[in-house]
Amino acid sequence: MNFLLQEKKIEINNKGTEMDIKKELNTLIKERNKLLSKLGVGETKDKELSKKIDKIGNTIFGIIYKNKKTIDVGLCLESLSHLGHDPSIVYDDNGHWAVPKISTSNFCLDKDIYDMDITFFIEESEWRNNIRDAMIELLESIKNMDE
Repeated sequence: MNFLLQEKKIEINNKGTEMDIKKELNTLIKERNKLLSKLGVGETKDKELSKKIDKIGNTIFGIIYKNKKTIDVGLCLESLSHLGHDPSIVYDDNGHWAVPKISTSNFCLDKDIYDMDITFFIEESEWRNNIRDAMIELLESIKNMDE
């Protein structure tokens, strides 16, 4: 699939339903994960395959970003986790939400579930009055990182 065709799909999804967007994201995530499983490391890393993986990741982020005002927050955060981001949601008990950009935690060695200590640093300017605005703030920071 070429990039122009992918952009066309993103435009279609802007007018589509939440189910269309979810289906598209899940399809792309599965395709990306399949390619990731074939990717070597170090000297054996396939550079062309790596470019395809990056392109799919950019398409996934593009769909999320273009639909940021309507996409389900859970779907957005889960999809971002498949791209290597680690979004967490924090509520301050006073009606404010944040998706912290900076956190520290103990390192997980495998896929098992463990007790964890996680520390977040949230600047005053990062607090939002609703969860969607906090998610949009995160998306803006990711977009700005990639530029």
